[in-house]
Amino acid sequence: AQPMRPRPTERAVGIREVHPLTTYEDVCNEVGIYGPIESISMDQAKGNVTVRFVDPTSAAQLCAERSLLQFRGQLSAVALEKSGPLSAEVAAAVQQGATRNLYINFGPSGGALAERLSANHLKTVFGEYGHVESVRVLAKQAIAFV
Repeated sequence: AQPMRPRPTERAVGIREVHPLTTYEDVCNEVGIYGPIESISMDQAKGNVTVRFVDPTSAAQLCAERSLLQFRGQLSAVALEKSGPLSAEVAAAVQQGATRNLYINFGPSGGALAERLSANHLKTVFGEYGHVESVRVLAKQAIAFV
């Protein structure tokens, strides 16, 4: 028997009973391997996270492979959820290769600058444009990822 194809509106995964100190980066690290993520919503007071994938196949694969995820030592239940269709703008951008990552190259002499810039500083600067899930500064390579 062939596996069922997910419906286009089933792009979301609900994660319940998430540890209260779980971060967006923790969630990305755990579920990002399943495919491009459109958005992540967290309600830390209730311990709920909703991950909306770009492709419904990603959500279906995550749910088929894992019924539980672990965040900071606490097991969290995973279930497929309905979500609205992907907007035409986002779909077109993804087809053209868009990602949610920002790559910063400080240039050949930028190592000293990269060493002085902290992840918190970059998070503050780029946070003005929207929620920043994670920042990694690799000073020796004079690059950063936001």
